[in-house]
Amino acid sequence: MDIEKIRSLLKNGTRTLSVFLGSKEGDPRTLVLRDFLNAFQGLDRVTVTEFNASDPKDEAPFLAFSSGTGAARHFYQAVPTGLEWDPFLSLVGLLTRPEESGILLPETTEALRTLTKPLTVKVLIGPSCPFCAFMTDRINRFAVVGESLRARVIDVDLFPEYGRKYRIKAVPATIIEEEAVLTGMVAEEDLTAWLKKWGDNDRVSLLYRQDLLEKRLDQAFGRLRSRPMDLPFVAALLREDAFGVKLGAVALLEQLVEEEMNIHGRVLDALVPLLDDPSPQVVGDAAYLLGLLQDERKIPLLRALLHHPHREVAEIAREGLEDKG
Repeated sequence: MDIEKIRSLLKNGTRTLSVFLGSKEGDPRTLVLRDFLNAFQGLDRVTVTEFNASDPKDEAPFLAFSSGTGAARHFYQAVPTGLEWDPFLSLVGLLTRPEESGILLPETTEALRTLTKPLTVKVLIGPSCPFCAFMTDRINRFAVVGESLRARVIDVDLFPEYGRKYRIKAVPATIIEEEAVLTGMVAEEDLTAWLKKWGDNDRVSLLYRQDLLEKRLDQAFGRLRSRPMDLPFVAALLREDAFGVKLGAVALLEQLVEEEMNIHGRVLDALVPLLDDPSPQVVGDAAYLLGLLQDERKIPLLRALLHHPHREVAEIAREGLEDKG
């Protein structure tokens, strides 16, 4: 660690830097993080604190950093070296000079400052990963601006249990509130959109959309089977322009209909709003799925589609009526 660069940032800063170590008794990784913490001992304009983080929710051991006496919003289960060193220096600079502006797009800054729901965003990184440092820097900047955000940088080599927990096959991976898993580089605008919508119903569609884009059909199916109230959001994905999402939504509903006979009525209710869609492809997909259902209510719906102006839709409806449930 180039301590002189840290010393220079501290000297030019307007606030002190607070560094914390949440230790976990018996975990050898506490020693690794403590070695990094000790490099800050004796530096001017730095306070160093170690405490025993006994609550499992703390996910110890970890390092935490904050500006002055403010609450820590930046957590590291990693030792920032190599490619991760520059993003860490940037974080130290931002925490000690919080009045710096222009660190994000103006629209991003405005959106983050209006967030009120506390959100935790984790970035899983690995060694020699060229894109990980970009995502580390991005989420660190987001948490500097957004006071309701907590950023957590996790090295999956040092903490492999996180890779297993989130079924990560590649890094970087960004985890929003333990649910959304975004792999690879996530653009500033896209990450902002995710965070803005997280408190809304839109987040449900976003979760399934991302799973289907990344071909995580098993994960999406497991969620939908345990949360049938999500059916309207999944059905709405038939309107998606992205072919992979549309095709995945059809496959997801096919599998659900095949394996869960008691859910057919709720699937029908979710599909009905799509029958008036201006896109014949959307109507055709909905008609195909209706044809799979063992529910007598599908009969008048499919009969009405026999007169649809698009021949393909009418043919799909006719095939669906061959089995009247």
